Amino acid sequence: MKSILVPTDFSKNAYNAVKYAVAYAEKTKSKIILFHTYQNPTGKLVIPFTSVVHIGKQEAKEGAELKMKKLIATLSKIFPNIKPKWETQPGMASDNIIEYVKKNKIDLIIMGTTGQGAVMRALVGSTTSQVINNTACTMIAVPPKAKFKEIHHMAMATNLETIHSFAETELVSFAKKHHTEITFVYIQDLATYNSEELLKKIVDKTKKHLNYKKISMHVYSDSNVRDGLNQYIKKQKLDMLSMISHGTKFPETIWKTSWTNEMANHATIPLLILHHHNSNVTKKAPKKIINQSIGQ
Repeated sequence: MKSILVPTDFSKNAYNAVKYAVAYAEKTKSKIILFHTYQNPTGKLVIPFTSVVHIGKQEAKEGAELKMKKLIATLSKIFPNIKPKWETQPGMASDNIIEYVKKNKIDLIIMGTTGQGAVMRALVGSTTSQVINNTACTMIAVPPKAKFKEIHHMAMATNLETIHSFAETELVSFAKKHHTEITFVYIQDLATYNSEELLKKIVDKTKKHLNYKKISMHVYSDSNVRDGLNQYIKKQKLDMLSMISHGTKFPETIWKTSWTNEMANHATIPLLILHHHNSNVTKKAPKKIINQSIGQ
């Protein structure tokens, strides 16, 4: 049984992600671990007040635990068959999440995003981006209004690089589990290069290597990468978008910073984030092609 870590700060957006995660766990027969980081009192007090500091820390701990128990009680009414484990810790949220993933066998992280219906805004925000950049764990980022549903069709945004074998395997493994069709999507602003031929090579290689036939491709022409990808998502009614993180360069490897900010107001579907391992060499398309691709 796989383990899903679900960080929460008990906000409305985080609660939406928790519901998504529990529904996903119920569908995939996975176990859920709810995780919350709380802040201890930080005031510097002189020696006579040491006991006050101790009481403050204890109250912070008990307050976090009480909120967690209330959350689980609420969830049990909606998902009576799911019995999540939980943990609360003092400290910095991103540091604690990263450390917990390192020390425990976590297969997937599901986190909510922040902003006005913005998927990408959290990916450049402190906690979520720190988790993405510092753990190799597969992750689903859930926007505030996204509801869990069957994942029939997902897109992999590509810049015509050959996908690293780890990310490729994770992507197809995920798709097989959900019987999902994958479309490799490349947004080009110029039609002067052989992008379709290059994309077809990537798709054919993936089909053959991982023995999965439900993979297609689409080259979408638009002078603006953000607009092109948004239009494709909307027209195809995608259930999920997948991206590859290259560590500290994410999300710039997918979109330029300005495009990232603009995407925040439009993308509303969950993001499946896979990871590239820098210890291995990734073969790239010619430089002129890459410069016309997403994130370059």
